[in-house]
Amino acid sequence: MCVSILKLMDYKAIVIGAGPAGLSASSRLVSKGLKTLLIDSTTINGQGIGGLANEWHFQCAEFEEADLEGDCEFTAWPINYSEYRKYTEIAKNILGIEINRNNSTYSNHHHLGRNEIQVEEAETVIAKQRKWEEIFASTTENPLLTITDGVVSRLNHNDQSITGIEINGTQHLLGKLTNIYLAAGCVGNTEILTNSKFTSLMNSPVFSRYLADHPMFENICLEDGYRDRFHQLFKTKKLNNKHIVTKKKYRVQINRKNLGVFEIRHFYTKRSIDNTLKRLTPIEYLKNATNKVFSTLFNRIVFRPLITKIWIQLAQEINFESQIKVSNTTAIKWQLNEKDLENYKLIVKAVDNYAINNGFSIRYLKKINSVQDLQDTSQPAFHLSGTTRMSKITNDSVVDENCRLLNINNCYILGSSTFTTPSWVNPTLSIMALSIRTVDKSQ
Repeated sequence: MCVSILKLMDYKAIVIGAGPAGLSASSRLVSKGLKTLLIDSTTINGQGIGGLANEWHFQCAEFEEADLEGDCEFTAWPINYSEYRKYTEIAKNILGIEINRNNSTYSNHHHLGRNEIQVEEAETVIAKQRKWEEIFASTTENPLLTITDGVVSRLNHNDQSITGIEINGTQHLLGKLTNIYLAAGCVGNTEILTNSKFTSLMNSPVFSRYLADHPMFENICLEDGYRDRFHQLFKTKKLNNKHIVTKKKYRVQINRKNLGVFEIRHFYTKRSIDNTLKRLTPIEYLKNATNKVFSTLFNRIVFRPLITKIWIQLAQEINFESQIKVSNTTAIKWQLNEKDLENYKLIVKAVDNYAINNGFSIRYLKKINSVQDLQDTSQPAFHLSGTTRMSKITNDSVVDENCRLLNINNCYILGSSTFTTPSWVNPTLSIMALSIRTVDKSQ
């Protein structure tokens, strides 16, 4: 539908953004019988609904109770863990997933001393890869939902509520009972709110700050090791009645806090053999299949990888200096700090212990000794979170515990921009869960 002929007053809910947050919210809204408008720049991103989120939503996991508790009141999430789990179950049903829970009960941790590193295998491959159009087909075909292609640049408002939206440079008035659900991602949410010039946000000590990601590193190789040691690095998993290749992923914790994960990645050529079989060449497929058979039957492999790398992903510490700055252009200032460096070194220590205990040694392609080294070597995971954080404490938040924009009665912020901390996992499941929860709390 053309934006110019839209009558926004006809809608009870307007959702801005058609990623996992916006689609989940739209699904919940129409299920409640609410006439809903979904605005997204689908032609600009070239991906259709879901955009770039179509790539990895089938690999994610849940936050744990320790992730939501935080070390102090500032880092603690303002929602109850059991309520969070209630909504992740709804999100899992939407995705149609088959999951091996990553969440441990910690009942087996009583023997660990304080500051002792805990390493355990974690599963995150949970669903068949499908496009969002397929997952949300019943929502997009619902007559209560209208989807329009447009770019929202700002929200017009008075002291208490949103009164209109600027779409493609044109002003549109809202009905008095219309709720706005802003789900444009960390960058998009921050840009729209900044351009809207909310007085409370301009004076906020946290708005646009505490940006976080999951920095990734691949600068350590496993070396040595006999073939009967290598067999344990090859693993298959039955998913959706098919056997697929998966990489072993290990989560590293200390004092119940998740520091991040490391994963073993095999290279037969100059590129990685991933867990998607269709990416393999015929010879790579043959080598991989042969190794699986011999690993299962004889605890050995025939074809040793050309190189085996350790991939590390950090659960980034929140950092005041890490932010999104919006003026004439948008600048993402993603910063790591000394605590991130300390956590990285603890994960490397866990990797070293793993290698020694399994008959390998490690070789550093590049050693990391400083925060600047960490920053220079890291790669973003594009799991941005923060900048419109939630909290029960007004001075520490942009939205309240129900993700309502402070001081505005009809605007709710969705997505990972509301996260208090990023944890260690792909955020898709939590984004969906919290978006559904926000809709429930707003009605």
